[in-house]
Amino acid sequence: AMSSSQLCCLRLLLRRPFSPLPAVSIRITRCVSSRPGVSSTTTAKNRMRRASARPSDARKDVRRQGLFHPGNMKHFVKEIGKLGRARKVHDAVELLNEMKLRRVPPTAVVYNSLMCELGRQGDVKQTFKLYNRMKKHGLVPTDRTYTGLFTACSRTAPQGRKQLDNLLNEISMKEISLSLVTCNAAIQALSRHKCTPEALSMLDRMEEQYGVLPDVVSFTFALQACYQDKEDGASLAQVVWIDMESRGVRPDLCAYNEFIRACKSSPRVEHSDVDTERLLPPVVPFGGVGALVRHMNSNRVKPDIRTFHELCGLIDGDSKAEGELHAAMSACGIRPDVAFMNAVIHRKAESGDLDLAFVCVNFEVCTSVCRQVSCLCFHSLCLQG
Repeated sequence: AMSSSQLCCLRLLLRRPFSPLPAVSIRITRCVSSRPGVSSTTTAKNRMRRASARPSDARKDVRRQGLFHPGNMKHFVKEIGKLGRARKVHDAVELLNEMKLRRVPPTAVVYNSLMCELGRQGDVKQTFKLYNRMKKHGLVPTDRTYTGLFTACSRTAPQGRKQLDNLLNEISMKEISLSLVTCNAAIQALSRHKCTPEALSMLDRMEEQYGVLPDVVSFTFALQACYQDKEDGASLAQVVWIDMESRGVRPDLCAYNEFIRACKSSPRVEHSDVDTERLLPPVVPFGGVGALVRHMNSNRVKPDIRTFHELCGLIDGDSKAEGELHAAMSACGIRPDVAFMNAVIHRKAESGDLDLAFVCVNFEVCTSVCRQVSCLCFHSLCLQG
């Protein structure tokens, strides 16, 4: 039998709420304490080290609410990249806003991915809005950031001119170093906005200011900028081409085509005004179609239909030049397409030569092409009639 004092103590113990330790903690404690050779001091140090590594109470609350876990960031980056590749950029922007609600801080990689996709789609306003938001959150813009911004400006010409000027001024004031890819994107944007002097200045400053050497892409975009100058485009293109040759940069097909296109942008240069020994390649006014094709072959470049389409607007309108052009096309195994025939017919209509049958026989045009060009042919004939 228990005494009255013992009964009182038992009642108090039964009324007290029981809070047992978690089973995991009990198992860990037993394992640690039962290991041989481990002192109580070592066990206490391990407990203190684990306690210091535990997240704060605020982090615990966020994890309990499901607002953060280590896999969330990777999940958002993966989903945003997937939406961007599917051209669902606006859905990706909404997902970026959801990251803010879930208290997952977006990184510069996420912003760069979105800005590049928005730039390719030409949404310059949304691209610069994300750029300002990125800086507001304390993230440092990277080289890919500026590449996406320049791409957005180039796809929205002429609407994005103001954003382009502001971006160039910011880069100049902060003395930001640009890579080769970003410099090429800047030259392309300036070319699309018809800023020929600025584009050529960027080409000249690449090595001195940014420490990068121009490549064939740089010179190709610079030649596109020369085409935008309707007064001095041909002479500027000659200067750019000579600079490319002097640097040992081998031109590709795009460079040749843009060079010929730039030579058509302004009135032709007379032979007496040009040093023909320095003009490479010798384009039609300075050496003929055959010389141009031979120069392309020396650089292991094969012309395409666009090459001859651009040459068609540069050669003289006599039958000898057209015969040379046709012979070069046949030697390269290139057949004329609809666009090429339309250009030939248009040139003949402007010169007053209405002998369309001679043109079709001379170029051995197939029946399907004849049907497609016949409408333009009669239109040109009506204008000349």
